[in-house]
Amino acid sequence: MKNYFIVIVLAALFVGCAKNRSVSPELRRLEQRVSRLEGERASRIELSSAQPLSGLSETIVQQVAKHKYSVVEIIADPSVVKNSGTGFIYNRDGIILTNDHLVRVTVRKPNGEIKTYYKDKITIKLYDGRVVTGTLIGIDPDTDLAAIKVEMEDLPEPLQLSSRRVQQGELTYSIGHPRGLSFSVEWRPISATYRQGSLKGSLLHQIDRGFFVGNSGGPVLDLTGKVIGMVYSTLNFKDKTDPNRTIVYAAVGWAIPSETLIKLAPELINGKHKITGFIK
Repeated sequence: MKNYFIVIVLAALFVGCAKNRSVSPELRRLEQRVSRLEGERASRIELSSAQPLSGLSETIVQQVAKHKYSVVEIIADPSVVKNSGTGFIYNRDGIILTNDHLVRVTVRKPNGEIKTYYKDKITIKLYDGRVVTGTLIGIDPDTDLAAIKVEMEDLPEPLQLSSRRVQQGELTYSIGHPRGLSFSVEWRPISATYRQGSLKGSLLHQIDRGFFVGNSGGPVLDLTGKVIGMVYSTLNFKDKTDPNRTIVYAAVGWAIPSETLIKLAPELINGKHKITGFIK
């Protein structure tokens, strides 16, 4: 390090002298040595930044690299469906699970009657850039779940649903499209498990930090890469001073437990929950 400092000082002197007289062979050799040392230093910095990850970071990096292809983007028609969002491949038959609220629209008619409609064809975008059209085959508003079927070759590997009981404090990660930022990864611990929330048909996991629009329907995975839940919403409540105003509390998110997905997915696929009011 000391020799390197001396070389730098001499190089600075060389620059000053070079303005007034021709460069001697000695100074040229000194300049070349400085350039070589700078190159070696840059190589060491590059090599250091390329060192392999370890521990938890390595685990999640490996899991994301494997499972991101199984996550899809639900591209909704803004004139028909409320939001775009996320889904994931459930089985090899081309079934994609997502949220019911991503594939429906509520319309208030002139007489004040409120009607809910569904889009029968849904546009699906995969991580590799392929875009396919899926058919909505099942919905359940009570658990906010929906199933879409796609017909395609080279279907990515389905994600596995975990049947174990989730524990408070677990670290999880989600893959989704917050505010249109496609295929983003976010880490979140489980703040609390199996809480009563706004869904009539399912308990909910409380997740640290809320989810942005676009994450809905995406998988929440544990460190083994299994799905322990589906993104549902961010905590919101009515303003006591103005009941018509909803406040979104972004520090808390909700996820539908995988046990609900395991129970409801076969029902959605087999048509137990009928869809009425399709919009073509």
